[in-house]
Amino acid sequence: MYSYQIMTIALSPSGLRFQHWPASQPGRPTLVLIHGLFGDLQSWPSLTPEALRLGFGVLCIELPSHGESPSVATGFEPMVNAVSQLLDHTAGPLVLVGHSMGAAIAARAACRLDAAQLHSVLLISPAGCGPDINQSFVDGMLGANDNRALEQEIGKLTMTPFVLDEAYLDAYRGRLHTQRGALARLAADISVNGVQQISILPDLAQLACPLTVIHGREDRIIPWHHALNAAPEEALHILPDVGHIPYEEAPTVLHGILARMGAATFPDQHEDN
Repeated sequence: MYSYQIMTIALSPSGLRFQHWPASQPGRPTLVLIHGLFGDLQSWPSLTPEALRLGFGVLCIELPSHGESPSVATGFEPMVNAVSQLLDHTAGPLVLVGHSMGAAIAARAACRLDAAQLHSVLLISPAGCGPDINQSFVDGMLGANDNRALEQEIGKLTMTPFVLDEAYLDAYRGRLHTQRGALARLAADISVNGVQQISILPDLAQLACPLTVIHGREDRIIPWHHALNAAPEEALHILPDVGHIPYEEAPTVLHGILARMGAATFPDQHEDN
């Protein structure tokens, strides 16, 4: 059994806001969850409880200028540096899990970890594996001046639209408005005129640990075929009828990967259903 009560929320020395749950089964890896552009600590509503149920530790990071972070984003590389500094003080083994921009951060940070500390890397709809990105989504999120405009942009993320109430949209739009300047500068570090400004392919080529990549076939933000460039060592999952957020649109795929990872860590232990 897992408990949400055994959790700490804190700031790292580099100013990262994070939540941490220790592993409930000794020896289980800790999943390091790194959200994408415009995400926050709440970006993993189904993955976090499943990881805890399976006995994994979870370290959920909130990037600067996102959510309730008190830190201001100054660029992609400074965020990688901040994440790396936090991981340097986090006991392994670690599974780095990143989504979109967070996947690019995870890949680059993984290259800086000691090999004994790094269990594996799981990239979801990763940025940095090809040139294209939906600039209209990035610009639309930054420029959304009312809830309908914001709802329209959020709708591009999935094949099945989210059901979002006005209170959620009000709060989300308020945070975007407050953080807009820093987010715009960060976004310009990631993409310009629909062309991605970062590449993680050299980073992936350096990895000596298992790499799994998941991408939705109907992703309208980053083309699915970019994932083919990643050449993952462990597995490549291209999911039909799934958009940019596979961990919410096809949660059983992610849950299955975690279950197999847990079984490999403790082969004689059966998971509770």
